[in-house]
Amino acid sequence: MADQPQGCARTTGAVMGEQAPAASANESLDTKKENTMTARVGQKAPDFEAPAYFKGKFTTVKLSDFLGKWVLQKLGVEVISVSVDSHFVHKMWNDNELVKMVDGGVPFRMASDQAGNLGRAYGVYDESQGIELRGRFIIDPDGVI
Repeated sequence: MADQPQGCARTTGAVMGEQAPAASANESLDTKKENTMTARVGQKAPDFEAPAYFKGKFTTVKLSDFLGKWVLQKLGVEVISVSVDSHFVHKMWNDNELVKMVDGGVPFRMASDQAGNLGRAYGVYDESQGIELRGRFIIDPDGVI
């Protein structure tokens, strides 16, 4: 972790307050790869379930719950933002900053992907920095990207 900026910590995927899973002798958290589906244009979008913050409440967001709807940033569609920040951080951001810009706060779900698994599935996770890069995915009502 020599390349990690001072004061920053790489996400571990552990639940807050619990210890991160120990890596075996043959693998480390930095190099561990999971067998997961990767997002591809014209294919079904990888389903996910993640803790989220939405309209003043902590909740869970599951992509498959939106089958039959367009998932995109526009009227009449569903928007889901995802970052490596916790849903608690999303709440604080909404309550202290976003409400000043958007009456009532952000009207879409802000999902947490602390382990980076969603980012990996959608090809936007930067392993070296432990962050998710910006990506926009239009998912049709059949769940296809």
